[in-house]
Amino acid sequence: DVCSSDLNYLQVDLPEYYHLNAIITKGYDDEWVTEYYIEYYDKYSELWVKINKMFNGNRNDNDLITNEL
Repeated sequence: DVCSSDLNYLQVDLPEYYHLNAIITKGYDDEWVTEYYIEYYDKYSELWVKINKMFNGNRNDNDLITNEL
């Protein structure tokens, strides 16, 4: 059963500063995300910053979907 809640999230803690060029998503076992947004923590301002764009996700559990940043 697929859950559609704004409370679902994936948090990735990178050990140092990284410049990300793209996000790639893929479903698993008949579950996938259809859209998502990205937030990152700015350690200098000590605030979460939301990228003002809704990214397209997957339509099935097989394809890889790449979104350039």
